[in-house]
Amino acid sequence: MNEQKPIHLTPLEKYVAKNPHTDFEVIARDLNRTVSTIERACDRLHKKTQGMTQEQINALVNPLAVVIGPNPKCEYQNDGTRITAPGKFEGEPVFAPYYWNLGLEGFADSDENGVFKFSFTRAEITSLEFGEQLFNWLGRKRTLCLQEDSQGFVRCF
Repeated sequence: MNEQKPIHLTPLEKYVAKNPHTDFEVIARDLNRTVSTIERACDRLHKKTQGMTQEQINALVNPLAVVIGPNPKCEYQNDGTRITAPGKFEGEPVFAPYYWNLGLEGFADSDENGVFKFSFTRAEITSLEFGEQLFNWLGRKRTLCLQEDSQGFVRCF
């Protein structure tokens, strides 16, 4: 069975797809505005963080992590909400390794093309391991999906 892989579009391709009759000069102008906005924000952040320690920068960027502190349930170095240790789960929520391992052991609700899916009811989430973090991360969604990318990093979506 030959299944099609999802097509991943660049931001420019998405823009052109949404605005097929737009002149390329208009697209270039809009993209330049976006880039210059990002550059200005980076410059402001760089000026603001000069002379600060990494701990102070983390507090500035993620103030919630300073209040919460590291999550002891997570076996990886974390800031309470995200994994900060370099590696397979870097930048992902603290519950990612737990659910990834459950998926590898065959406990996912579904495993489609290497995507582990876990479905929850609102009542279930509060009683689960990492329930509070999972509830906050899912928001209005009730399904957690995890997938390993081509470079070996696990991503939650």
